[in-house]
Amino acid sequence: MAGPDRRGVMQALGVGVAMAPAAAGASGHVRDEVAKGEAAGDEVERFAREQAAAFAETYRAVTERNFDVHRAAVRKAGAGLAEITMLDCALNTARAASMGAIFTMEWDPAYPMLGKLLTMSRGIPGRPNADAHYHIASLHSDYTYHIRGDRGTALIFDAIVHAGSMATRNRPLVDSLGLRRIEIPPGEEIDIVLSREPRDGLSLKLPEGDCFLYLRQYFYDWDTEEPARLVIEREGAVFPPPQPTRAVMARRFEMMNGWLSSNQDVASSDTYKVFDLPPNTLEPFTFATGAFANVQYICGYSVCRANEALIIEFEQPRARYWSINLNDAYGGALHPHMRQSTLNGHQAQMDSDGRFRLVIAQSDPGVANWLDSNGRDLTTLGVRLHDSEGAPPFALKLVPLNELERHLPAGTARVSPEARQQALRRRLLSAYRRGVTDF
Repeated sequence: MAGPDRRGVMQALGVGVAMAPAAAGASGHVRDEVAKGEAAGDEVERFAREQAAAFAETYRAVTERNFDVHRAAVRKAGAGLAEITMLDCALNTARAASMGAIFTMEWDPAYPMLGKLLTMSRGIPGRPNADAHYHIASLHSDYTYHIRGDRGTALIFDAIVHAGSMATRNRPLVDSLGLRRIEIPPGEEIDIVLSREPRDGLSLKLPEGDCFLYLRQYFYDWDTEEPARLVIEREGAVFPPPQPTRAVMARRFEMMNGWLSSNQDVASSDTYKVFDLPPNTLEPFTFATGAFANVQYICGYSVCRANEALIIEFEQPRARYWSINLNDAYGGALHPHMRQSTLNGHQAQMDSDGRFRLVIAQSDPGVANWLDSNGRDLTTLGVRLHDSEGAPPFALKLVPLNELERHLPAGTARVSPEARQQALRRRLLSAYRRGVTDF
């Protein structure tokens, strides 16, 4: 690279540069300093290029493997799905990279930050929950931390410690409030200690070495429940933190590449497992990376054309919380902040016979319990039950869209186009209020 450009790169990377003097008779000392600066710049530039090249190759390889999911979906639902699933796969790779940057490129267990894991524009494939708000922080057992602040009023609040890193597939659950059946009342001020050694008061155990914190909130009433407002602090932290070294940056790039690759493997294996089921069925499911404590998952996939409707019928679940999310073939969310692609036990309308009937369709059929498949012939389905006494049977029936009325009770709750618009607008406003935006 020519002199001025190289110096610009060196300065941007924080490498000291001695500018060449204008006078022809520059001293040998100055020339030596310039040569040292340029040599250091060359070395740092090589490092940066190597890291960028490794990331680009990982991203390319992951995107290629994601297209295998697209091809599997097309085999299930036909060529009409080809373009939309290919675009979904490309979008989900970008979302995973955006999400991974939160806990890899900013990794610093000595000065952790609570980062939003899922938002409207970044997230993880694998059937995310639109009712949930997730935060993550990188930790290490050499340190002791405090989570302090307002617990909020979400129906369910849990703090979970995992060994290892989100950048690896093996990240076993070590400790959590849910495992201990510890309930923090809504609106309480909390101080949770995270430590390798037992501590008085409310505390969670850290395993040896690298680990991470997962904060989980499930909102039932999107219009009234308030998100937690928390901070994480390390005991004895002295500010400001030191500038990351080249070794730290190398570790961060390694974690980023590991995250993209392992996440793709996990999401793909879960999707292929779902695709092993018959279409338009729901079955108990175990994810490759396990599950949260006290949560039962039931998954499947639907094949429902534009001229069809899929009715999901079930009795009231005996659970503290239940929800169903429609996702794309890869398990990515279908814009639940602007589409009714999800419903939970607070939002869904029960029929007069004590049963729920949800209707998957590509266009609005005018029923309150519509699940919007966003123009897709194929969607993956994810049901969650929290603190459940057992899942009820789910009966799925595919019917012609123009005959839907004949298959629903006479008293089925209806929604006008105007009321639907108001409901969708409330979803968007709730996303901002609950803090699931990027802002």
